[in-house]
Amino acid sequence: MEVHVVGSNGRIAFVLVSQRESYPLILSTLWRTDGTAAGTYAITQSVLTFFDNAVIHRGALVFSACAGGTTIGCGEPWVSDGTAGGTRRLRDITPGDFGSDPREFLSVGDRLYFFATAPDGPGLWQTDLTPQGTRRVALLPPYSVPRDLKAAGERLFFIVGKENSLWTSDGTAEGTGPVPPFDRPRGRGPAALLLLGAPGESEFFTGFDPVLGVQVYRTDGTPGGTRRLTSFPRVEPTEAEVKEAIPLPGRLLFVGLDGQLWSSTGSRASTHPLTGCEGGCPVPYFGYRGFSRVASGGLLFFEGKVGDDVEPWVTNGTAAGTRRLLEICANGSCGTDVLFGPVIGGRVLFAAAQDLWSTDGTAAGTRRVGEGVQISDQDPLPVAAAGSRLVFAGFDKSGPPGYPIPRLKSSAGTLRSELVLSLSLRDGQGSNPTAFTALGDDVLFFACSEPGGIWKTRGTPETTVRLTDAEGLCNSGSTAQTFGVLGGVAYFAAFGSDGSPGEAWRTDGTPEGTWPISHVGADAKYVSALTVFQGKLFFVAEDLDGDVSTKHSTLWSSDGTAAGSAPLFDLPAIYVFYLSAFEDALYFEGENRESFGNFL
Repeated sequence: MEVHVVGSNGRIAFVLVSQRESYPLILSTLWRTDGTAAGTYAITQSVLTFFDNAVIHRGALVFSACAGGTTIGCGEPWVSDGTAGGTRRLRDITPGDFGSDPREFLSVGDRLYFFATAPDGPGLWQTDLTPQGTRRVALLPPYSVPRDLKAAGERLFFIVGKENSLWTSDGTAEGTGPVPPFDRPRGRGPAALLLLGAPGESEFFTGFDPVLGVQVYRTDGTPGGTRRLTSFPRVEPTEAEVKEAIPLPGRLLFVGLDGQLWSSTGSRASTHPLTGCEGGCPVPYFGYRGFSRVASGGLLFFEGKVGDDVEPWVTNGTAAGTRRLLEICANGSCGTDVLFGPVIGGRVLFAAAQDLWSTDGTAAGTRRVGEGVQISDQDPLPVAAAGSRLVFAGFDKSGPPGYPIPRLKSSAGTLRSELVLSLSLRDGQGSNPTAFTALGDDVLFFACSEPGGIWKTRGTPETTVRLTDAEGLCNSGSTAQTFGVLGGVAYFAAFGSDGSPGEAWRTDGTPEGTWPISHVGADAKYVSALTVFQGKLFFVAEDLDGDVSTKHSTLWSSDGTAAGSAPLFDLPAIYVFYLSAFEDALYFEGENRESFGNFL
């Protein structure tokens, strides 16, 4: 059995409880939940065959399914408002065992568009979520397979069939048709390959011309408004591709077939690689983390490479506005990629050459703010704001090669202002601080090595104090290794220093205001995950007992007091790893007893 969250309208979430038979066939029941036990129940009584295709439109879930059948391809469009009575098939477009296979649902204004195949052929359809308002917009060529349904403003664009012709629609039969010269009469002429995106009212796409090869085009849906933007050397579609299309205000940036960063506002004259940049224009660099970038203030900050040097760059989409922020990694000195993010106080933070940097987008405004910052392959930069200072997980570069000594550090925005906070061991090893979380002007964190405990700091040694010697659940691989903040109080899971079981704790940032608020039972239980949701604290109490046949997890809620902390109900999981709030519901990842697989 698998559980999938397939959509949310802001009030309720739709959940699919499924048993996969063979791809893409799934025997399923649709449920709804408002995040409470009473508000969680099935809304389809019969078994549905559900395909991986669903969208929220005007507060309702629209999806492809068939009632009671098990034939692959039997799907028809269905809609659900979250009640059993409001869950129904919109229209039986293709009666019988095969169905219409509705797909690529796209919400545009008050209409929902999709592709479906009726007995007389494939077509573009629309619905207003009523049976009478579910109708075909236009019939498409016989046996064609339409794809890539996109919108540019109010106009639709898509690619049709093995001929790869480009089509457009204004939502009417008369306004739906191929766009010359990509109409592919008798399978000849240029073909559309991939729709890239629409920064404005025109769609950008890649196309293949038998003479010119793969190029980038833009179209407004008319022959006169469809024009080629690039003149790449001729290549076949299987030899190269345009990737990483990135919209900025008024223009599209993309990585061209030549690997360079290109910019276009929609005309051929404005479409070109960025050349003439100060110090030479960079090639977008794809390291082991991919293409590191962040957009802020109408600028793109990205990881670029000139020669052997990987450096931080910024662009506004023009050559004149593309520049290296600073020469940080000369001769490959960084050793690792440049890692961007987050943006704090209007300044972009990034890691390069093992240090923490800050920039406002100018060379003069790019400076090193901390020496030695810890980074990992997947996690974001471990940095948080504490009043006017940045607190981050750093390391001492004087340690032995390959064995950096972890340090808790803070900075007021300059390297000279960096402080090493007094939280280290007698043997010279670090305290391994983690889970930095802002609470007012303080930053809270766990010390995961000795001396251990829960700490706070305002970025100076004298303000770095231990709140309790209780041990946080470090390296637990769950959301228990975090703080949840609610109403000026932070909540966390911890074991008592005397070895007492893991409980939910609270702190207001003072030692006297730090204490456990839950009593989850005998020392056969501990708090394994917690989060803040709708003004209350929710957490999971999990058995420590190793007997899988009896092991279970229980969801608790709390108002922040011991008296107001109580169990709600048992969860269908023996282990719960993550507990997260999204819109109006709580979601958790756990392992069930039957298959020992992780499910949401």
